[in-house]
Parts: sequence; C-alpha cells; structure tokens
Amino acid sequence: KEPANPNTFVVEAGERGTQPYLLPAGTHPKHSNRWIYQVVPIDVRSQKLELSGESAVDFLSEDGFPVHTEGTIEYALDQTKLSEMFVMFVDDKDMKSGGLKNIEEKLIVPLGRSLYRIYGAQHKAVDYLIGTTRVAVQNQIERELKVKCAEDGIQIRSFVIRSIEPPQKIRLQYERRELAKRQKEQFLAEIAKEIGYPSIE
Repeated sequence: KEPANPNTFVVEAGERGTQPYLLPAGTHPKHSNRWIYQVVPIDVRSQKLELSGESAVDFLSEDGFPVHTEGTIEYALDQTKLSEMFVMFVDDKDMKSGGLKNIEEKLIVPLGRSLYRIYGAQHKAVDYLIGTTRVAVQNQIERELKVKCAEDGIQIRSFVIRSIEPPQKIRLQYERRELAKRQKEQFLAEIAKEIGYPSIE
C-alpha cells in the first residue's frame, strides 16, 4: 500500500518503500518474490577503512611544513539506524556492498581527512617525531569521529595513526640534535668517572 507520509526516508511496516525493520541472516521465502520485495544484504560486522594510498592525508604543520600521514579507522553500522542510512547512502551503483562503499567515500573518509588537517595543523612538524604528539592527535580525531559519525548511524570502534612523516629535513635535524645530546651526556659521564665527581651540565 502507499505510504501515509511519502516525505520520509523510512515508511511504516507494510507500506511501499524502505521498511523500518531488518531481516536476520538466513533464507526468507516470504521475501523471495523480486517483483514485490527487494532485499539487499548488508554486512554489519566491523569494517576496517585504510586512509592510505590515494586516501592518505597531507597537511601543513603549525610552522608550515608538509606532513604525510596514514591511518586506519575501524567502524560498524548502527543497526537501529540502518534503514534510514540505506536510503541516504545506497544507490544502484553501490547496491552490491549494501552502501558501505558510499558510506566510506561520502562520509567517513571526508570527515576523517578534515579532522586530520584541523588537529594535525595545531602542532609543529618536529613534534610528530615524538610519540606523545601522535597519540594526542590520534585521540582528538577518534573522539570527534565517534561523535560526528554516531549522528549518522556509524559506530567508530577505533582510529589509529599508523605512520606520520614530517619532512626529511626536519627529521634529519632532529636526529642530529638527539645524537649531539647523547654524545654530550656520554662525554660528561666519562669526565665524571675520570675525576670522580658528579658531572655538571
């Protein structure tokens, strides 16, 4: 029958349109008539989305240096909102994946990339050579992703920055500085050992 309110994403049960309920995995003879029903399988297990290759993120650090990053987002679909998400994101081209490809390309990837740039640009390039900065940025992005994606029915399970590459020039300068620091500490320790007094920096 025709929907009582045709201007909604999801109709009432039994009306023509996207139904408000999900069918559990298995065989459903009642819905096998393709002239009456269109059943689209959707994978509701956790999915891993790689922000690498063409999806990798490049941004400018606080001091204007280019930084290249790659990460992994683990997510799952909120089954209570799945019917509405289906109408919003699934099209004929993405029917085989049940909308996962469109959800990733139209929502999760753009949001993840923009958050990368917002929070990543708040730190200097050399800071990314220190693990604490990477973890701080990672946690900021994960918190924001969870809040924003939950509004659209996507549960973010985790976000991990797998690699982050500041410019080679910055890396070399940092490594030289750390090497000089270690050599100084070693030199002072040797002097203290020879003269029998604590070293003074």
